[in-house]
Amino acid sequence: MQNGKWFITHRETQEKKTRLIAFHHAGGSASAFRCWQKHISSDIDLCPVILPSHDSRVSESYPDSIQALAETLVTENAEFLSEKRLVIYGHSMGAVLAYEAAAAAQRHGIVPCALIVSGETAPEDTVLKKESRNMNEQEFIELIRDYAGMDTDLLENKEFMKYYYPIVRGDFIFYESYVPDEPFQLQCPICVINGREDTHISMERIEDWKYYSSVKTNFILTEGGHFFAFERPEEICGIINEYLSKGINHE
Repeated sequence: MQNGKWFITHRETQEKKTRLIAFHHAGGSASAFRCWQKHISSDIDLCPVILPSHDSRVSESYPDSIQALAETLVTENAEFLSEKRLVIYGHSMGAVLAYEAAAAAQRHGIVPCALIVSGETAPEDTVLKKESRNMNEQEFIELIRDYAGMDTDLLENKEFMKYYYPIVRGDFIFYESYVPDEPFQLQCPICVINGREDTHISMERIEDWKYYSSVKTNFILTEGGHFFAFERPEEICGIINEYLSKGINHE
């Protein structure tokens, strides 16, 4: 079920106390969170975000910046975002989208209860990773093969790549064009979750997330590589369920 153009939602959500909106990684889609459905708490209304150029919005283009996307998402969905306790999650590229959405929501008077991110360092550190902008097609395919976020057999399927390549390349271009503003401190805690075997992020720079919250930032390391959030859904959903059920500590 789709809520407007922005979210996948599910029936019978009125009794759920928390709305968790979730941003996928570059090259992913809202359906990536399907594997979470049987593991996320029954009290949580999981709402994956449908990005421009993906899924039912495949004919739409990205806006000029991640900040512009976040601002539009919030202004077009203010009522939906303020109906329940709001938690925003994002993985990899989605982590930065989630942060910018949380900042935009706060500027509009909708303060999330928490920001949860995984598979990415703080926004200011993403400027260090402009890996793909000068790559040719084959070099880029080898890059996403290295990320191991999908079945490598699909990368050799010409019909599939004819459809998929423009989407994933567009995601990387959009993400790598990100120019972060000065750190905007959220008035909510941040929970940072990363896989111990993730070789695509700097573990030394993960702690920079603490500068983006005026309250508390928690750091959790778990098993897995860069895509642990989708390869080990039971584990990350368990972490999120516990984090939210215990009551979020703002100290």
